[in-house]
Amino acid sequence: MRAVSSCLALVATALFTSLVPSCSCGDPTNVGDDDVDAAGCGTGDLCEDALVCRFDACIDPPPPCDANQECPGDRWCDVGTNECIPYGVGPGGTFDDECTREVVPGVFFPGVQCEWLGPPAGDPFPDHKNVLGSPMVANFGGGGGGGEFGSPSIAFISYNFTDGGGESCTGTNPAYFGVLRVIDGRSCDQQATFPDQLIASQSIAIADLGGPDASPEIVAQRQDGGLIAFTRNPNGMWTVLWRSADNYGDAFCNWTGLAIHDLDDDGVAEILFQGAVYSAAGVLLNTPLVPTTLDPRSTGYIPVVADVDNDGAPELVTASQLYAWDAATTEWVADGAALGGANGRAAVVG
Repeated sequence: MRAVSSCLALVATALFTSLVPSCSCGDPTNVGDDDVDAAGCGTGDLCEDALVCRFDACIDPPPPCDANQECPGDRWCDVGTNECIPYGVGPGGTFDDECTREVVPGVFFPGVQCEWLGPPAGDPFPDHKNVLGSPMVANFGGGGGGGEFGSPSIAFISYNFTDGGGESCTGTNPAYFGVLRVIDGRSCDQQATFPDQLIASQSIAIADLGGPDASPEIVAQRQDGGLIAFTRNPNGMWTVLWRSADNYGDAFCNWTGLAIHDLDDDGVAEILFQGAVYSAAGVLLNTPLVPTTLDPRSTGYIPVVADVDNDGAPELVTASQLYAWDAATTEWVADGAALGGANGRAAVVG
């Protein structure tokens, strides 16, 4: 593995040259003396004592050289004047592209930083400990849960039954359901839990849907169908941003998850739930495509969106068919075969 790193001394050089006065030398080669009487260097500020003017910058007197290899690591050789000039001054660039080092990883053994085995005492859902879907990681803002320098949070759905049946993927028994948890990514301390009943086997989606600030929202499928979005307010309190008015997907067995993309390039995200598209405000926009036409299996379809034909617009990708999003009608439109009639789970790489 080869990694490029600029020499540390460059930082000091750039800072030094920015603090001293600039100078102006009429001599295009910048080789004239820099005292008060020097011809061609009197049109701008003169350099302070012991400094010389090179390429309109005041620098320490440069040492001689015939090639870059003869200069310190923070300098390049001006072969026209045979002087070592600091990087960031003149046409030599800001760092040495050839200043590299081999990065050799050492031996390491990963260990458990923290783990969530269940909710803390007093939690309203003490039996919801089973995690079936994929956790998601995001900065939600504030304290240990986010901010520019805060640790991210981990969000996931916990469940109070075993996996493998209709209870987990369809919600056939109202006694068994998923609840959303948010924990600190550094300590695994629980930060929030929500009473809303969710499909336990799904994976949630996280994106900025235009809540009260720029932090992202969490979206999930409700157990009775439709979607729900959660947001963290600037005061640190979590609330429901919206609940969709529909019950789409109520009878689905969903072992997949949601996807969030900007389908019409208007700067506002859309939410994809199998063949359905929701606005960032939770409004069902289209007549949903039948999930089994997207994936023949009955356990759900993971929406895959990418511009696979390089036309500047994204497509919904299945193994057998591409679909384009018509922003005027808010419907998916068949846009050609994908893999010659093959079917199954799709992924896009590259």
